[in-house]
Amino acid sequence: MTDLRYQKLAKLLVNYSTQIKKGDHVLLDMIDVPTSFPLNSCAPSAAGGTPLVEVHHTRISREMVRETNEKHAALLRDIELFRMKKVQAYIAIRGA
Repeated sequence: MTDLRYQKLAKLLVNYSTQIKKGDHVLLDMIDVPTSFPLNSCAPSAAGGTPLVEVHHTRISREMVRETNEKHAALLRDIELFRMKKVQAYIAIRGA
């Protein structure tokens, strides 16, 4: 996918799928996406929103989960819940 296609997809997700408005906080959760994709994730800014970009790698996340315990899982849950309550939109992009 070319950068132009990434830009079009980002605009579609922001303007149509989530209808981001001025002042909205947008969590962009990207897993195993090409490096150039997050660089095109400024579409929320263009719509007046604030993008919060997370880039994950499946292999690393898998190892973290394998090594977790109940206390660690509870901490992660609390952090994710807090984060989700602070955003108006969540956009997940999965690569591979």
